[in-house]
Amino acid sequence: MDEKLQELLYKVQMAAVDIGNTAAALATSAVRGAEELVETGRQKARLIDLKAEVNLRLREIGELVYGTHTGEPADSEVLFAKLREIDELKSEIAQISGTAAQGEEGEGVQAEICCPNCGAAAQAGDIYCRGCGARL
Repeated sequence: MDEKLQELLYKVQMAAVDIGNTAAALATSAVRGAEELVETGRQKARLIDLKAEVNLRLREIGELVYGTHTGEPADSEVLFAKLREIDELKSEIAQISGTAAQGEEGEGVQAEICCPNCGAAAQAGDIYCRGCGARL
């Protein structure tokens, strides 16, 4: 075989190997990206569930407090238990939000801003919560 033809075939073979390696690297990267998207989706779904739980507890506390207004005695132990539940839920929200913010900072995406009082989503630039009016 001609020496130039062998050289050309060798270069084609090396190009094919490089293309194969690049394709494998892209596939691996795509899988990692998909896994990160799934995990982010799970975290956001968990945040939604936690915020709903906080709102439910706040509603229950509100009903207990309103009951005192109408003459029904409120069990302070039940009230404090619900407040502790809210503290735990908000702690988990903060933890998940912090993890999500760390992951999103690397991607150049701004993390969701949540009200520290009620957990409602806020927009960048908001000074007060749109849900409860608390200062952010």
